[in-house]
Amino acid sequence: VVEELRAQYQAPVIFIGDGITDVNGARHADKVYARGLLAQVLDQESVPYRLYETFDDILSDLFTVREVVQ
Repeated sequence: VVEELRAQYQAPVIFIGDGITDVNGARHADKVYARGLLAQVLDQESVPYRLYETFDDILSDLFTVREVVQ
């Protein structure tokens, strides 16, 4: 699904998750926000991600990145 979205929209894919069912999507995304079990699995697999507690953390990070790019 992640690869299909990237191809369809020709844009980077941001993935947010916290469980084992999110692992496959996180492996293929361009930027990952993770917590809980997902973060543990990504640590074991050395997949880069940003740890988050709330969606406010994610919004803050995304707006910071946007300001740097502009």
